[in-house]
Amino acid sequence: MTFSSSARRNLVKRSTITIFAALGSILCLLFMTGVFKDARTLIRDEALNRLGQVASAHVDSASYSPDGGDPNGWTTDVLTYTTSTGDKATATTGHHGPAATEKNGSLHIAYNPQDTSYVRIIDNPQSWRISTLGDTIQLGVGIVVTAGIILLTCLLIIALLRSNKKSTAVHQKVHRQKAHI
Repeated sequence: MTFSSSARRNLVKRSTITIFAALGSILCLLFMTGVFKDARTLIRDEALNRLGQVASAHVDSASYSPDGGDPNGWTTDVLTYTTSTGDKATATTGHHGPAATEKNGSLHIAYNPQDTSYVRIIDNPQSWRISTLGDTIQLGVGIVVTAGIILLTCLLIIALLRSNKKSTAVHQKVHRQKAHI
């Protein structure tokens, strides 16, 4: 089966539109995953600032990875602590740099009584608040980048569709002129 040059051109343009739409969709999904993660962290930190309680946590395990995505590495701590109501709770938290204390040591933490699995290590139990500025900036940048990708993808698809209509109209006009000759 052979295609005319206009049919080949239309096929290439449709394929290009499909590729742009697929790439735009994939990029949006990737960025939206980050946006949702940033939004969840922001919501949890805001709740921690509002409702947070302070406790001393026992370090059950501390795992340090020098190549953990940060210049100083990343540490994951599994902590056990007693809530203000006397219940035992376990939480996993991560932080930049080497372990703040060895296994079987203790750390000061802030926790949300409504979500005891979410804790943050704090330096000063008398005066603490989790800064949410970084999360807010990340969330804003993520939303702007995602919106930009959506806009760019739509504009490219519209431009390709318009050029496809123009080339089809020109091609039809040429065929009409040839038919009259």
